[in-house]
Amino acid sequence: MRDKFPIINKKLLLHYALVGVFLYFVFHVIYGNRGILAYFKLHTKIDHATQELDVVRAERLELEHKVNSLKTESLDRDMLDEEARRGLGLANEKEKVFVPEE
Repeated sequence: MRDKFPIINKKLLLHYALVGVFLYFVFHVIYGNRGILAYFKLHTKIDHATQELDVVRAERLELEHKVNSLKTESLDRDMLDEEARRGLGLANEKEKVFVPEE
């Protein structure tokens, strides 16, 4: 009977177990929640968020400039006239108004 079923060598079994554990960790280092692929996806999200932040900051600066130009200390009459005409929908009879389609 012993010839048909050889005894599994304990060293060989230990080697197989260590290789299995090693492969398990390598798989999770690459594909895990905090693995290499997740790291690159995170950096891609960070790059997109940084670009969006730059756009929002530029919009904020533009709005701050508009608000500052409408304050009474530094009133820009052209800006005030432009905002009033846009808000009220008025124009001088000699002016041509071009409204972009949205």
